[in-house]
Amino acid sequence: MNIEAKNLKLFVGLDHIWRQSRTKSQFSELKPILFLDRDGVIVDEVNYLHRISDVKFIAGVAETVVIARQAGWRIAMITNQAGIGRGYYSWDEFAIVNQFILECLDSQGAIIDAVLATPHHSEGINAYKHPNHIMRKPNPGMLLETAEMLKGDLNNSLIVGDNVTDLLAGQRANLKQGFHVLTGHGTNYQVESESLMTSDFNVQVISDISDKRLRQVFKT
Repeated sequence: MNIEAKNLKLFVGLDHIWRQSRTKSQFSELKPILFLDRDGVIVDEVNYLHRISDVKFIAGVAETVVIARQAGWRIAMITNQAGIGRGYYSWDEFAIVNQFILECLDSQGAIIDAVLATPHHSEGINAYKHPNHIMRKPNPGMLLETAEMLKGDLNNSLIVGDNVTDLLAGQRANLKQGFHVLTGHGTNYQVESESLMTSDFNVQVISDISDKRLRQVFKT
């Protein structure tokens, strides 16, 4: 797979954020967004994924995305990329893995509308070093910007993640619900995610992204 450098420049801004909108048509009305973390939710967590050979999809992810799309939801993948921030791999390697994931899902009708990624980290190097960047989860920056890109209805959107930072980002973006999966790092952060439950933010713990309780949200 070949990702040209000129294409990278289209996605990585001067602020070092990857913004990839894959929907060409202009949206005319607000629709809810299904926000998905990548590692541990869409693909297995392998710690600093940067090789196609290490990509393994979590069972049922494509079917869940298709169900959501058929119900009129827009789909966004939002991912912290501390590995880039720490200098373990580059945007080029991220781009190759990202394109592979998107094309695999595309082939099953599971189209991702937008991808946002941030490399910033408190232990980052050079321009990537930042104590608490607004775009890095648990901050809500990626969700808020995605909502603008996709004309998203945040009040009716939801987030799926394997880390408390994912759900906290959703809560801070004023989403009403989050699903904590037990894949990836999920078992390590289950209690912390459950503690985010309030009258304004519902938290459900599910086995993985194929769980019928998540799919039921779209079907109803």
